[in-house]
Amino acid sequence: MLAFLIGNYFALLQFAYYFLFEAFLTSRAISYFISIFFWLVGFLIGLNLKKRLSLKTVLLFSAAAFYISLLINVLVPFNKNVFFITGIFISASGIAPGYFFIYSKEMFTKVKQLFFHENNGFVFGTLISLVLVLFAGRWVLYLGPLTGIMLFFLESFYEYLNLPINNRTDEV
Repeated sequence: MLAFLIGNYFALLQFAYYFLFEAFLTSRAISYFISIFFWLVGFLIGLNLKKRLSLKTVLLFSAAAFYISLLINVLVPFNKNVFFITGIFISASGIAPGYFFIYSKEMFTKVKQLFFHENNGFVFGTLISLVLVLFAGRWVLYLGPLTGIMLFFLESFYEYLNLPINNRTDEV
């Protein structure tokens, strides 16, 4: 369930960056590919990191990068100088999916199970993002990634509470 929720969060975050481009920087079709490029750069960085930080820390870092980028774009809309800065923040957020796969490979007996659950969550998050943007508009930018990460933390806390007391650790 956690891999599904992580995939959902990544989709909400990735599409929020795309909608950020559309709403505050440019509404050209290439903006999606630019956001994907920077996301994949961050993903490759995340795949090469050592497993030193907790997954929660990296996820919070990815959300913080998005909201800092959103704030910059709200304060200075349609400024071409902010384009590259936003790309750096997208790469910073893109580190989380790469790190997630490094972090989670021991939790699953087969890697295909990990990909199955994460990809299903990503597809679900993509569909939710597209539907929400039609009905909620700009609110998806403000609340989408926050909602995704909160669902993950609630499920993580729920699983922690269901562990026997002697098996609990600080890492959820």
